[in-house]
Amino acid sequence: MQFEESHSSAEHLKSHLLNPESEDPIDLLLLEDNDIDAAVFIGAASRSKQKLVVRRANSLKEYTEELKQRPPQVICADHMLPDGSATEALTLRNQVCPNAPFIVITGAGEEQVAVEYMKAGAADYISKRQLDSFNQALEQVLRVNYNQSLRVLAEQETKRLNQELLALVGHVAEQQDEEKRRLSRDIHDQLGQELTALKLGLFWMEGRLKKPMDDTQLVLQKTGRSH
Repeated sequence: MQFEESHSSAEHLKSHLLNPESEDPIDLLLLEDNDIDAAVFIGAASRSKQKLVVRRANSLKEYTEELKQRPPQVICADHMLPDGSATEALTLRNQVCPNAPFIVITGAGEEQVAVEYMKAGAADYISKRQLDSFNQALEQVLRVNYNQSLRVLAEQETKRLNQELLALVGHVAEQQDEEKRRLSRDIHDQLGQELTALKLGLFWMEGRLKKPMDDTQLVLQKTGRSH
């Protein structure tokens, strides 16, 4: 049923909910082909207040394999890749793990490109020259993602409860209709029994009334013969 599917979706979202206050390590997938840039990023990530477990993919192909093997909780992707771009990576994210925040890492002068990523569903973007601010950006992204997920959960739960309430109201209405039909059958049966008893009583009374009349006629006949 539809509300069962909604409930299943809510449970899935709960299981993938990223709480910024949690002490559990966060699985982060880094899509970066440049070793130096990757080392700089990992150094910045190591200073985060969040516990991060960083996995790295050097290409879009490796990234796709990582997604299939174990969907990450957070994705950071370089804009330009040897076999594609972060646009394709974002599309794959939408298909495999749409709830995972996607952060684009851009080069100098690529802010306008980053804005287009934001319109396509990226959570944020950060310049390679500003990786020192990655921790603040990640904290903000996690908090926004958490609040959005809670809002979606609340909407899904409200929808599920409304559907269950409508189903319950429908069930009660059916029960009331069945009760009305049962009472109607009982009344009909009771009236039928009473009518039958009344007919029998009338037949008995009719028989009793006819018998004295027959006796009277017999006496009159005998009297007439004696004269």
